[in-house]
Amino acid sequence: MPSDDLPARKVNPGPGGQGRSRFVVGVRGIKIIEELSARGCHLTTIARALRMSKDALMACRQRQPEVEEAYQRGLATEHDALVDNLRTAANDGNVVANLFLLKA
Repeated sequence: MPSDDLPARKVNPGPGGQGRSRFVVGVRGIKIIEELSARGCHLTTIARALRMSKDALMACRQRQPEVEEAYQRGLATEHDALVDNLRTAANDGNVVANLFLLKA
């Protein structure tokens, strides 16, 4: 498992040198993923912050359930904030916001 001070690191293949090198996201990287996805950042931007490619991040999401969970938590946070903004506008009398909330 990677050190907590690194967002992600590349690990070598297992015993015998078979397989490929791969990235492993650490605790700090999990926090970065959640924070950036909560701000609406694209996967490419999140991957760049972790110093890996978008494809490597997508592989980490499949291999490490905690990475996918952090990404989903961030998306949920963003969703809740946007719905709250829309609800506030609707409560203030914004007809378009009211209609959107009714349809969505």
